[in-house]
Amino acid sequence: MYAQGRGVPEDDVEAVRWYRMSCAKDAVTGCEHLANAYESGHGVAKDAEAARIARERGRCLFEQLLQHDAGVCPALP
Repeated sequence: MYAQGRGVPEDDVEAVRWYRMSCAKDAVTGCEHLANAYESGHGVAKDAEAARIARERGRCLFEQLLQHDAGVCPALP
């Protein structure tokens, strides 16, 4: 909502805050959006390593969903 200004003022920094919270709470799409933000520098400083970690966490969470596995995925930086 914040990234596109749907119903709220557009705010990339606030969008990243929500992406980080959702990724930390195991939302695959939140991790993907967070990785994209780190890669593009929208709402946060560009950080290739943080993008890699967020994307890796999202992939791990997705694999857990497919396999009904409760393994441990990488923590966010």
